[in-house]
Amino acid sequence: TLLDLGVSEEIQQSQLIVVTGSSRDVSTVRSLLLNDPEIIFSGITSTWKLRFNPFHPIAMDDATITGDSAAAVIQALKDLVSTNSISNSPIYAPISSTGHGSRRDQPLSLIPLYWWLLKEAQADTAALERVT
Repeated sequence: TLLDLGVSEEIQQSQLIVVTGSSRDVSTVRSLLLNDPEIIFSGITSTWKLRFNPFHPIAMDDATITGDSAAAVIQALKDLVSTNSISNSPIYAPISSTGHGSRRDQPLSLIPLYWWLLKEAQADTAALERVT
C-alpha cells in the first residue's frame, strides 16, 4: 500500500484521485482530468511473456496500451479545452522506454537487439511518441 511506502493518509486524500475505468476510454480520462491537474504523468505499459519463436521471442500481453492511452489523454485534453472545462494547460509527461524520434536514446549498437527482443514494446512506444 502507499502507507507502507511512506505516503501519509493526508497526502493520499489531498493529492491522489482514483477513477474506475480504462485508460483507453476518453470519457474516463476526461473525468479524471476535470480535476485541473498541473502535470499529467503516465507510465502505462503491458506485461510481457516469452514465446518459443526465435524471431519474436518476447510478446506483450497488450501490444497497444501505451499508444492507445496516450491518444485518449490527448483527445480528452482537446475535448476539455474546446469546451472550456479546465482552467489550465497541464503538462503531459508520458513515461516510456527508450525514445524513437529524432532524439533517439538507444545505443546504436543495441538497436538490432531492441527491435529483435522488444519489437512490440518498441512499436507501442513509437505510437506514443507519434501521438504526443
